[in-house]
Amino acid sequence: MSRELACKHGSVLGVRPGQSYKEEMVELECGQTLVLYTDGVTEALSPQDELFGPDRFIELLCSYDTLDLAKMCNNNYKDLEEFQQGNLFNDITVLALKREVSNLKSDDEEFF
Repeated sequence: MSRELACKHGSVLGVRPGQSYKEEMVELECGQTLVLYTDGVTEALSPQDELFGPDRFIELLCSYDTLDLAKMCNNNYKDLEEFQQGNLFNDITVLALKREVSNLKSDDEEFF
């Protein structure tokens, strides 16, 4: 199961020193994964000018839900490379974070 977080497009991260950003909080349940990505993923073009698109991206991510995060991201990159037939033209960045434990407290030994 996947869901898209309601968010607004804003400034790119890390480009302007001292840039301020709106802060929001999302709580992941144990086992949930948060995937952040640049527009180069969903706007990737095939040689026939077909967009990769968000629906295809989400479908592929869901098909990789049993893989570890590194393999999931690597498989996604390979899918994009194959879709574009090796003609990567835009930034492609995917960051995946998974909550593995529940109720972790700062005084727990595992925290450190």
